[in-house]
This record gives sequence, structure tokens and C-alpha cells, in this order.
Amino acid sequence: MNKYYKIPMTERIIKVNDTSLFDILLEHYPDLYNREKGRVELQYGIPEPGIMTPQLEEAVNEYNQETKRLYMEQGVPTHIIAIGNNEGVTEYFTHTPIQTSGYDSFLQGREVSRQEAYEYLDQTQNYIEQVSKMFAKKESKSLRKVLVQKVTSILKSKTDN
Repeated sequence: MNKYYKIPMTERIIKVNDTSLFDILLEHYPDLYNREKGRVELQYGIPEPGIMTPQLEEAVNEYNQETKRLYMEQGVPTHIIAIGNNEGVTEYFTHTPIQTSGYDSFLQGREVSRQEAYEYLDQTQNYIEQVSKMFAKKESKSLRKVLVQKVTSILKSKTDN
């Protein structure tokens, strides 16, 4: 039976292609990455972390609303949906394997119903395009490709002279 997971893009333990989701956010959307770092600083960078005053709570709520608006404006999902079964855990559309860095139990706190997962996918514009872009494997250059580029470069420079 399949299990569904809703995983925040700010997650550092969960990795795709050996890169944490938070680092993927940095690579593709540095402004959203910095915004998320600002949220952590706002909540925990105060003299007495863990104490939530009404003023701080209001500031955090306003900050989070603005961050949510920026995600929507840029068409970036705040979460990814993963599906797990006996074969492992993969992102729902790209089927890219999800790595948990040995913290498999960490996903249990992210488990959602199939209905909730589908509702999130329905409500999130550009989900497929964004996830496909963010999780694209980096093309490794083969020796043949490098040699062809080098020979082409040499031949081009000889014809230019």
C-alpha cells in the first residue's frame, strides 16, 4: 500500500540527487531561501528563544504570510509530495528517489492522506514544471562529448585564422 508524504522545501534532512531540499531552494530560488533563513532568525535569533510574545507572534505571522505570497507569486511549491511503498520513496510526478540520510522515521511526521496529497497537488500551480526543473539531474559530461567539443574548438580556431 502506498503512503503519501508532504515535505516542506525547507527540509535539510531530506535529499534529492544528493542535495537537500533547502539547498535546492537556494540553487533555484535564492530569494526564497534567504526569506526562509530570515524566518528562522526572527523566531529563534531573539535573546530568549522559545518565548513567543504576542508581538513576536504577530511579526512571525506577517512574515510567514509575505513568504507564502512570494512562493505563490513565483509559482514555487512550498512542499513536495512523495509517495512511498516497498520499493522506496520517490517524488510523486518525477519519480525521483527521496533520500532520508538514514532518518527514515523522519518521514512519518510528514505522512498525509492520499486525499490531502491530491488536494495539495490540485491547488499548487506549476507543481509539475517546478519540481521537474528543480529535480533535473545534472548532465555529466562523457569523455566522448568532451573530446568532440575540444576537436570542434580546435578546428574552428584553425578555420578562423
